[in-house]
Amino acid sequence: MKMDDVKRAKREKERANQEAEGSVEPRIISSREFISEFTPPDYLIDGVVQRRFIYSLTGKTGDGKTAVLLRIAAHTALGLFLNDREVAQGRVLYLAGENPDDIRMRWLAMANSMAFDPDEIAVNFIPGRFDLSDWLIRINR
Repeated sequence: MKMDDVKRAKREKERANQEAEGSVEPRIISSREFISEFTPPDYLIDGVVQRRFIYSLTGKTGDGKTAVLLRIAAHTALGLFLNDREVAQGRVLYLAGENPDDIRMRWLAMANSMAFDPDEIAVNFIPGRFDLSDWLIRINR
């Protein structure tokens, strides 16, 4: 996350808090002002997943959420296409908040099936649950 993005997110959060408290009146802004804060999408997975966002995947137990996300992590770190979608190569931070031992096992199996070295791939993990806002600065590094 870039510092400008952090500042913008902070302003948006402050405004949202003020709006929730009812202390901010809605304001009329020009079209120019309205579009001035537009940031074009920067896709990690072409047309599907954008950079600078945190995504959450939900579903029933056994639906394949972990498998899908670990596959996306591997494809991102290796810069491999995901079916017909281009995936931009980059580093991955995987938040393994629920059952990290299961994720470890699946990651090792994926490394074996995709023939990558888990010691060398640009994927990092944070095992266990934590308060994301406390880690924001460390994650940005």
